[in-house]
Amino acid sequence: MLTNLTDYLKEHKYPGRGILVGTTPDGEHGFIVYFIMGRSENSLNRIFVQDADGTVKTRAFEPAKLLDPTLVIYNAVRYDYDWQTAVVTNGTQTDALFNQSGFMSHTLSKWDYEPDELCTPRISALIFPDEYTISILKASNGIGSKSARYYFNYPRIPGEARFISTYDGNAESPRAFSGEPIRTAVITNDIKEFANDIWNALNDDHKISLYAAKMPLGGTQWNSDTVLTLIKNRHQQR
Repeated sequence: MLTNLTDYLKEHKYPGRGILVGTTPDGEHGFIVYFIMGRSENSLNRIFVQDADGTVKTRAFEPAKLLDPTLVIYNAVRYDYDWQTAVVTNGTQTDALFNQSGFMSHTLSKWDYEPDELCTPRISALIFPDEYTISILKASNGIGSKSARYYFNYPRIPGEARFISTYDGNAESPRAFSGEPIRTAVITNDIKEFANDIWNALNDDHKISLYAAKMPLGGTQWNSDTVLTLIKNRHQQR
């Protein structure tokens, strides 16, 4: 059975950072949704910005209040239009994957979960026109040790997507996401409507930013004109 993602997010207060990759019901477009959430002042003090080449970055909303850029400031999404690929991750592994596009398991074999008190997993997705791969790196025993690395490869199926997040949704005591990326339903071809529904389902106390992109399938070249994007930032909506 396909999961309704908005219902899932309403029931899970703190999934942390989340990646959704899938295909519109008409099969004509693929899409990415990436959101970030936070609990600390340092984490909440962020926005998404997008460069002309499509790169999406986290930036401090108020630079003077940025306490530590480590783990919170990074390139989140990058596109290689020549090779028709996109990379989205929750950390600095974005650049490593972008520079070795197509070799996810080899590249991430050199990476571990994030070095914080929660042993936050690294989640990543590598997107192609006909398929996508999702990965999670997390502490093998859940409390800090060697990393366990998981890779999941999916074909494009119209009206379906896969969702993975860093945490299980418990805001008081976050634990690493477990199991296979969640198989979710996509009921609209309108990426703006879909992204707004996801944004509205996220907990208001913790949500920070959301990025969504819709790219053509069927041979149309991906570029800054054909890939449609949307950014939502909590600080810029007040």
